[in-house]
Amino acid sequence: MSKNTLKLYIPRLLNGITTKVVKNTFNRLQLGDVYYIDMHRKINENRNVYYFAFIEINLYDTDAADNLANLINNNKVVKLIYDEEAALYWEVKNHIPKDVRNVKSSALVTPVTHEKFVSIVKSQQLPMYVSDENAGPENDDPIDYDKDDVFDYDTYIRDNVYNMWDNKYNFRPLI
Repeated sequence: MSKNTLKLYIPRLLNGITTKVVKNTFNRLQLGDVYYIDMHRKINENRNVYYFAFIEINLYDTDAADNLANLINNNKVVKLIYDEEAALYWEVKNHIPKDVRNVKSSALVTPVTHEKFVSIVKSQQLPMYVSDENAGPENDDPIDYDKDDVFDYDTYIRDNVYNMWDNKYNFRPLI
């Protein structure tokens, strides 16, 4: 990709926006010549149609184009106003191909069983406590990991209707 070329991503284009409108907007705003557009149709939770687009643009030699390139290359989100009267804009972002993006941290999390977790905590001697709402750090009792369950169902809920907004149950939070 040359210095005068940008690969952009627009996450939301309203239903009435066509490739011609996108090309004309970048040209009208003296940003550049759009030579590639890949638009994908989606339907939101309210059943309204919208599009997202991947765009490649040859930038013009203008201050507006230089400003856009500077913001995009610094991974900023640019609000590009395409209709001032209606106050409509597109959020324009740098397009980073899938194979180059960072792996999400959730993909690095490995699920473990409770027994494995307890053995790891015990082996690292991590401070894990159960506290009453009135207890301070000096009154905390360490968790007994050998118990079957920290929460005793029979004592707290058995014949009662549980309301999560009602504060009458004394659940002891883990700290």
